[in-house]
Amino acid sequence: MTKFRSNLLVLAGALLLTAATSIHAQAQVDISASLYGQFSSQTYSAGETEAPQASIGTLVGVRRYVHPWLGYELTYSYARTDYDFSGTGAQVVQSHDQTFTADYVINMHVPVVGLRPFALAGVGATHFGPTGNTGATSNTKPAFAYGLGLDYRLLPYVGLRAQYRALVYKSPLFGSGYNTGAATSSAEPSIGVYVHF
Repeated sequence: MTKFRSNLLVLAGALLLTAATSIHAQAQVDISASLYGQFSSQTYSAGETEAPQASIGTLVGVRRYVHPWLGYELTYSYARTDYDFSGTGAQVVQSHDQTFTADYVINMHVPVVGLRPFALAGVGATHFGPTGNTGATSNTKPAFAYGLGLDYRLLPYVGLRAQYRALVYKSPLFGSGYNTGAATSSAEPSIGVYVHF
């Protein structure tokens, strides 16, 4: 088992433990699942262009409110992305992109016309795992996350969540001929459901 997979299991266990502890303590907890679009910026360096293609991914999270307007969340997202390196003969690297974040969340305690706005900011890491026989190597980059969203409660314990999240990070270094090393960002609009405990 690779070190990254071990870390993934530890983080998944921490997510479940946080959720279980919070629920047991009668805290306000949301568990969410969403689909999101990943739209990443192109980067340029030393004659190389890295152009990530748009992709669709999944985003899951556990959010705990420690105050009516303040909370934190742990999230995991996955998307399969094609990176086109036009400066190296239009070589394409396909990658399994996995992101973990820990965010602070500020929300409006009282809904306005049924909608509860929130804002988030936090830090995390994105693991880029190339597939196929391109010679590209996997790597992990730290990331800064920020965003805005709206919750709409459909039932006492179930609601819809729409959010825009952005990630800022350095572009992946897949190895010789497959990197620019420049700072970049991803826009990730999402829509999904949450269960409130």
